[in-house]
Amino acid sequence: MRKIRRHLKISKIMNVPILAVGLAATLIFEIFANLAIIESRKEEALYEAKTQMSAIHQQFKGCITVTDSLALVIMETQGQITDFEYIAQQIMDQKAPISSVQLAPDGKVTDIYPEEGNEAGKIDLFADPDRKEEAEYARDTGETMVAGPFELKQGGNGMAIRKPVYLNVKTDKEKKGSFWGFSVVIIMTDKLIDEAHLDHLSSIGYHYRLTASFKGQSTVVGGNYTGKFLNPVVEERQLYGKDWTLSVEPVHGWVRWPLVFFSTAALLAVTLLLAALVRSKKKLELQSEVVVDSSVTDDITGILNRSGYDQVVDRCLDDLKGKGVLVVVNVNRFRRFNDVYGRDVGDRLLVSLAADLRLMGGEGAVLGRNGGDEFQLFLMQAPEGPIFEKISAFVGGAHSFRYKGKTYKYTLSAGYAVYPDQAVDFSELCRKADRALQKSRKDENHALYQYEGT
Repeated sequence: MRKIRRHLKISKIMNVPILAVGLAATLIFEIFANLAIIESRKEEALYEAKTQMSAIHQQFKGCITVTDSLALVIMETQGQITDFEYIAQQIMDQKAPISSVQLAPDGKVTDIYPEEGNEAGKIDLFADPDRKEEAEYARDTGETMVAGPFELKQGGNGMAIRKPVYLNVKTDKEKKGSFWGFSVVIIMTDKLIDEAHLDHLSSIGYHYRLTASFKGQSTVVGGNYTGKFLNPVVEERQLYGKDWTLSVEPVHGWVRWPLVFFSTAALLAVTLLLAALVRSKKKLELQSEVVVDSSVTDDITGILNRSGYDQVVDRCLDDLKGKGVLVVVNVNRFRRFNDVYGRDVGDRLLVSLAADLRLMGGEGAVLGRNGGDEFQLFLMQAPEGPIFEKISAFVGGAHSFRYKGKTYKYTLSAGYAVYPDQAVDFSELCRKADRALQKSRKDENHALYQYEGT
């Protein structure tokens, strides 16, 4: 023990056993590491909650277009609709969560499409104790209201979207005109949840519960957990007269105890090993010298961003004994892809492509995202051999990924330049690889192009 202390020159802890110091260090490390892990997992859970709440909102917006369309017909005909069944049939097409469309002049439901099986829904909204308060709120405020959830008279559990309709509307904004009644759509709650893919949260290991509150009274709309949440993340939104809350928490809690126990045991073992081998210096691997944090990591894909990537490749070029290759990869028509399918699908494309490129390059490659849809892959080898052949075939192939039950396809363009044959530093290497990429994009044959020149 004294010999070890002498070699380590740890004067301040000369009388403290090394194992005790290691144990204390391990415990402190575990505390901070788990706090960081918990925070990271909460950020992931909140992202999922926001995504799912947005999906619920989109479903509501799709249904509300039906009430808006029906309200316009009511105002244009001054409330005298003679072909309600035909109109309802047209505007209901492909509105999956909608069970029925209704007219409620003066708050009394008189017309329902489809009527068969829904006859019990012909009620006076202002006289029904379960519906009166929300119906009065919509009438008095002029706001479209999502009422419920409640037990439907015709059976099942659902919600009603009620749009108050006014006739003879004045130009003065303070005068809404005379109250005609409501245009109404009935949504089956379970269908709404299915269409929004809310149960996706179950498939990735979360308990969740969606609630709607009106004037302090909260009602459960859906969920997979009836127990008490301990420390959930919560996404709250005000939508159509109600406060909506989606609570999300991992099924097994935020702390992964098996991993904690394993890592603690591993760290103790490492402490003992370091005590025995403390006199020998270890050379850190090249990429482990870079502190990977939020400043050098891409938020979407988790790989190096431009700043972190430049640091690593600069070190690679300093230590490189032979040749190196910089491959620049670009997604064809990525901006149009985002416009057509949405930003969240585009982000999933980037995540999928990053994973594929990491697999292609292997452990010896450095992968980074240059911004937008451009990725850079640096290989510490000549442009030949199985890995480079695999990358060339990968660029020229067809690509797809699945997201929320759908398959999306895309193609790539790529260019590369060789160090030191074609560039004396990293900046020049980037410029020349980019020129090769631009030629690949211009030719539109989805191939890997080499920079032509020196």
